[in-house]
Amino acid sequence: MQTREFYQVLGLPDGSTADEVIAAYRRLAKIYHPDLNPGNVRAETKMKHINEAYAALASSALTTRVSSASHAGSNAHIAAEVISDYFDAIRLGDHATAYSYVSEFDKRYVTIQSFKEWRESVTRLFRIRSFRVAGVDDAPNVTLRRGLDATGKRVIVSISEQNCQTGELDRFHATKYCILEGSEWRVLLGYRDLNEIARVFENLSAKYETNDMQQNWDEYCETHCRALGILSKTGLIRESSKEIYRAKRLKIPLFAAVFRLSVTADSDERVLRKASESIRRSIRTTDICAYLGGGAFAVLYCGLRKRSAASVTARLRSRLEHIVPAACGFEQISDSLEPFLSRQ
Repeated sequence: MQTREFYQVLGLPDGSTADEVIAAYRRLAKIYHPDLNPGNVRAETKMKHINEAYAALASSALTTRVSSASHAGSNAHIAAEVISDYFDAIRLGDHATAYSYVSEFDKRYVTIQSFKEWRESVTRLFRIRSFRVAGVDDAPNVTLRRGLDATGKRVIVSISEQNCQTGELDRFHATKYCILEGSEWRVLLGYRDLNEIARVFENLSAKYETNDMQQNWDEYCETHCRALGILSKTGLIRESSKEIYRAKRLKIPLFAAVFRLSVTADSDERVLRKASESIRRSIRTTDICAYLGGGAFAVLYCGLRKRSAASVTARLRSRLEHIVPAACGFEQISDSLEPFLSRQ
């Protein structure tokens, strides 16, 4: 594309100022960014063109902004905007743009690939939701490696960050340095091995995932009968409490049936599994079935009228009578969960 086309992509006239370029990019990113349009191929393509146009104009825009600011004596303002643009790109997941704000000094040690891997590993755990520049101080002697010094500004950024595992928001202040390289202000990372930092976050992410899996498994074991793959007594109490509340609020019918198989030995687990499978095939996905222990099964019909519930129960009894051996015995002991729930 030509420069004029880049301006057109951003919806700007030729020769727009640096602030106008940045404002246009932020406005369009909030509309077309893939995170805000999941699965929208058109929006994704549009965002690629926007990024391309912004990347082409960003360098000249930054230089122009620095030059004009130098004459106005507002270097602190420019440093704050550069840091703000850097964090805005990170918040949007545009790591290539964020990397374009990094100092050339850092780029000697940090490749764009390692930068992306670092930011992606951090984002799996923590996502920036909002931020603001809280203050800018002079930092005239920012010491770089091998004794090199640079004129710079210390920028305090107030960040609201969400823990992706717990959903909790954390607010804190971060200190960033912006240094002057030639005529341009750039973000100073100060890192030498982003790969190592990325590995730390990857390991932490894996630990969180393991903890989540363990927690989910513990919750499943608490509410389910693992051997039969249906709810346990605890799970039935929880689910039935929700359905009873919903039935009262919406005035919908709610019926139940409790069956018992006279099993006495562990070898009868095969019979229990067959009974469980038969019950699950006989009821709807919106109904609830559970194993109460001692050979007892419960079925809760959610939103099914009394006659329909009775018909399903009769069909279910017929199937169970064919499955259960005479030695085990089978009976329907209740048509209500209330006696069971009142004992818990």
